[in-house]
Amino acid sequence: MEPNSNKAIQNMESEFAFYKDYFEEKTKYGEAKVEYKMLHEIIETKDNMY
Repeated sequence: MEPNSNKAIQNMESEFAFYKDYFEEKTKYGEAKVEYKMLHEIIETKDNMY
């Protein structure tokens, strides 16, 4: 799947909080907690992170 392929979330605002071992994301649809050790790859562009 290409980044930006999900049109439903392209313009959705997210709020992030970063901690030592994990980060949290909050959107109007809910919240998520992601431990850094569970990440496989981070892609950063001029406008987005995936």
